[in-house]
Amino acid sequence: MSERKKTALIIEDDYSIFCVLELMLQDKGIGSVNADSLWAARNKIETMHPEFIFIDHFLPDGMGIDFIPTLRQAFPGSLIITMTAQNSPENKILAAINGSDYFLEKPFSLQDVYRSIGME
Repeated sequence: MSERKKTALIIEDDYSIFCVLELMLQDKGIGSVNADSLWAARNKIETMHPEFIFIDHFLPDGMGIDFIPTLRQAFPGSLIITMTAQNSPENKILAAINGSDYFLEKPFSLQDVYRSIGME
């Protein structure tokens, strides 16, 4: 019996960033699904069981950091990585308080992504 492929939910409205992350994760054997808004992410909650969740802070319909508790409740065992170019100490603290496991600053490198998922 084959092992189920690991998956990542990438909540990111910039399709080019999704594509870059998708390629990076493919190199580690991780499949990716994109949600370009919080609304789209809510629709994935019932159908996915991702090991990794990447969430942008600024999305068209709200703030990703505020949505982290919903993700944590829906996916208690998943690793949640917050992504933003707004890397202020306040955002880092709020992300951690809300349940984010890792804070990924944009622009990020391949090593940053692999470090965030524990696959350096």
